[in-house]
Amino acid sequence: MADMYEQRVLAYGDIVGWTEAIEACDNQADYDRINKAIDDIHKYANNFALHTKETISKAVGPNVPLHEYLGIEFAFFSDSFAVSIPADNGYRIFDILSNHMPSFTMLRFSKETLNKHSI
Repeated sequence: MADMYEQRVLAYGDIVGWTEAIEACDNQADYDRINKAIDDIHKYANNFALHTKETISKAVGPNVPLHEYLGIEFAFFSDSFAVSIPADNGYRIFDILSNHMPSFTMLRFSKETLNKHSI
């Protein structure tokens, strides 16, 4: 039986202030801003979904090197995300993370927003 494990680099992140930002929503624009960020992150994660990888692999054919891309795993759940990539390409994890950071920054979890619901 072949070894089923491989060395990978894993990044896990928690979006600090998520609950507080949602509780601080005062109007539809605030909710829309958070929903857009969630949608953007989900769309980005979908780039690494199995069905997307299969579609791209079939479209480009066997002569296009996709090994690095096919090895990327990305998950977004609740107020957290996880990204995994084979250790040989581990340095690329920073590129992957930086590509969706604008979605987090658009949430603008400012000190003022977080203090709005502090006791």
